[in-house]
Amino acid sequence: ELLCAEPNLLSRHSKAYGKLRATTLNNLACCYRGMNQPHAALKYWKQTLSLQESLAGGGRNDFHTAGTHLNLAELYGSTGFHHGAFRHAQTAVAYLLRRFDLKGPPASASAGNAAAAATERGEWSRTGVSLAQREIHQLLLQAATSGARRRKLALLVAAFERLAASL
Repeated sequence: ELLCAEPNLLSRHSKAYGKLRATTLNNLACCYRGMNQPHAALKYWKQTLSLQESLAGGGRNDFHTAGTHLNLAELYGSTGFHHGAFRHAQTAVAYLLRRFDLKGPPASASAGNAAAAATERGEWSRTGVSLAQREIHQLLLQAATSGARRRKLALLVAAFERLAASL
């Protein structure tokens, strides 16, 4: 927090400042979650998500945004708010699938809500989070690559697990 407040360190309008601030807020949320203070964690993860979405531009930031959605899904799931857990897990899966060149994520939060509504109506295939056999094979091939890629695939697996648990 002090580093983010230091005026001579980074310009408040730079992308680096936004990333540092998002990381700081995410770390605070993790600390509050660890101290069993879910409301404080929720506050900081929502701020983190807002910053990450304002920094959107694809690339590596998608993994961070997906991770924040997954953190929110876990938090909501642990507090019994399964609809919120489902919505955030679904968004995390969509972002990760886009990064693996399998599907596109929702263009906006309203698109994510539309996908959630479609799922509630039983239109699972239209949500953009299902995988065909060809896509599963492609992911298995990618899993045989570098350790960094495997860690990113593990995030995708965790997102699918959270999505299933929410259902």
